[in-house]
Amino acid sequence: MVVEEAGGGEEALQMIKKTPPDLIFTDIRMPGMNGLQLTRKIKGDKPNTPIAILTAYDLLEYREAALQHGADRYFVKTSLQWDEVAAFAKSIPIEGEF
Repeated sequence: MVVEEAGGGEEALQMIKKTPPDLIFTDIRMPGMNGLQLTRKIKGDKPNTPIAILTAYDLLEYREAALQHGADRYFVKTSLQWDEVAAFAKSIPIEGEF
């Protein structure tokens, strides 16, 4: 498993172009391009890429916006259950997996 971190949405897009990931976690608020914009751009190019929003904002409008922009899951940091995150990650089919 390889885990990489980007400093913002634009950097994330550049990294994704070089090496398409099997799973993406993003926050909503980031420098430059926010996580919703990033999610929409990624899903526009690679609609099957699983994306989870991982944020401190437990707001209905953010949750709805995340889903409208194509996020597959929305996790709130303050009520995060790691078993839910693990179950989501394990549900992702990995290329080359038998």
